[in-house]
Amino acid sequence: MVSKKWAGLISLILGIIFLISPVGGVKAISMFSGIILALIGVWMILNALKERYYRRLSLFWFIFAILLILVGALLAFQIILISTFAGFWLYVTGLLFIIAGFIVVLSAWDAHVTRTLGVMGILVGLIYFVVGILAFNPVFLGVIIGIILIIYGLVILFS
Repeated sequence: MVSKKWAGLISLILGIIFLISPVGGVKAISMFSGIILALIGVWMILNALKERYYRRLSLFWFIFAILLILVGALLAFQIILISTFAGFWLYVTGLLFIIAGFIVVLSAWDAHVTRTLGVMGILVGLIYFVVGILAFNPVFLGVIIGIILIIYGLVILFS
């Protein structure tokens, strides 16, 4: 029980820090994520070299590990920020929601409930699309992360 309260308090403090310095928070997440990805890549290379008996599988592990190390280095040294990945992911997800919504609306025009779900999918897709475009800006992404952390911290503290 005490650990949940500590997690809520830490989340609340981190959320406030993100709101005070959104770009600094995004840079910290980018560096931390880069280091973690690079370490996972090194671990995968070591496992790929150790398991040479399964040549095809170890080759895929090796190639994926090299990609992880490259992306990890790019993130850790802030050549690219994590906001680029977040923005791209939200943008693509929004497009997929919009396309799926249109398909549902057009395929079930007579069914009211299904048509309503399709329209809701289109609206959610538009929201994702707009947030994805805005997430390319590290300030906006930092503010969003800060708000989410504060809400999460408050929910944990008062639950």
